[in-house]
Amino acid sequence: MNLPGAFQFNNAAIAATLFLLWLQRERSRKAPDRIEAAVRAGLRDTRWPGRLEVIKQDPLTVIDVGHTPDSIRQSLASLTAIHGADDWILVTSASRDKKAEEIIGALAPSFDTIICTAAHHKGADAQRIAAAAARANPAASLHVAASIEEAVRLATKLAAAHSRRIYVAGGLFLAIEYATATRGGRPQDLHFF
Repeated sequence: MNLPGAFQFNNAAIAATLFLLWLQRERSRKAPDRIEAAVRAGLRDTRWPGRLEVIKQDPLTVIDVGHTPDSIRQSLASLTAIHGADDWILVTSASRDKKAEEIIGALAPSFDTIICTAAHHKGADAQRIAAAAARANPAASLHVAASIEEAVRLATKLAAAHSRRIYVAGGLFLAIEYATATRGGRPQDLHFF
């Protein structure tokens, strides 16, 4: 598999099992060797932009679109397994309709520098995010960025000044907007479903 993160193995096993059960019910006469080859090719060729995606090398910047407390915990565990736990700046937010307190509570304790912001699309108030981060990690150095573009500038500045890496997590809109702004685009120009 080309998808990073240990949790992807469970996801792949579930997807393959469901496919095989469906195939057994709907098309029981397919050749097993062709089925195995198709499953292997599908797993090998699957790409999932935004899941522990490295969007920049200098400074190393990783985004994740996870937006539930469980997906956040799994992403964080995989991030540290792949890239190590030290020298990260967290850029975080959550959507207004998600469990922001729990999402931020799962992330904040692992970081000593946290930038709280609000995505243009459905973002929870940055001050609310900062308050949740402060409750979850009172010792962290907290910064509030009024926009995604400001969060990109601040994270880049702090990373350069302190030789740090950047992890952007807490929601789908946050991650995609951050990647867009990093590449010179305007998050407010994005059109989501």
